[in-house]
Amino acid sequence: MLTGITGCALAPTANDAQSTEWPPPKADRSKQENAEFSTRQLETLEREMPDLARSMGAKTLDTLGEETCQPTTPYEKRPLLTRVKGVVTVDVRDEDVARKVGTSLRAQAEKQGWTTRPEEEWGSSNTRFYQGSHPEQELTLMLIYKDSGNNPRLTLYADGPCLKMPEGHKMTVSRLDPMAHAFVEEGGIRHAVPDAQPGRAPLPESTQTPAPTGPEGVTGREPSDPSASTPSPTSTKGFLDDAVQRP
Repeated sequence: MLTGITGCALAPTANDAQSTEWPPPKADRSKQENAEFSTRQLETLEREMPDLARSMGAKTLDTLGEETCQPTTPYEKRPLLTRVKGVVTVDVRDEDVARKVGTSLRAQAEKQGWTTRPEEEWGSSNTRFYQGSHPEQELTLMLIYKDSGNNPRLTLYADGPCLKMPEGHKMTVSRLDPMAHAFVEEGGIRHAVPDAQPGRAPLPESTQTPAPTGPEGVTGREPSDPSASTPSPTSTKGFLDDAVQRP
């Protein structure tokens, strides 16, 4: 079973996977405890998503941060119900390549300590190529395949449940998020993230040797500036130290 947010765990057995609730159940926490828990969730995704992305053949992330669960409410109420979310997208040559990506991602996720959900429980849709969870962190992974006829694509979604936050809570965005360099709030006010480059950031160095790679037939989006520096992979706290707190 999993052993906290470090990603170190014994390999899950079939019985472990079959006994895992989906999605992972939420613990009973106070709003302040939810805010602290959300930070730990995002630290987990910051640490683990780069190598998950590499296992798909991706070179950068599409989304990584905290988002509101009530986007249609008045602006000041949006940070009071939030969830963490990470997204990685790659184009694939065909469905055969997509399934190979699913196999690669699954192997990497299990190596990092994610619990794999049995395939027969992924749902009736044949577009789901992987589902996994970090039960103790209440995080889930879902790999979705879409083919519009000329642009087969795989998208990995990593997210947690919506959590009630205390008054005054501010949402956090990672420097690995493509929009980390600037956030436009109502009124057009811009907030820059310290040291964040505009556009897609290169992935930080892998925590593995050799680094995971995806199969042939995958096209990942290029970083906006491949030579730009990335946060140190040796930081066990992730990259939140330099993140902006979105009001």
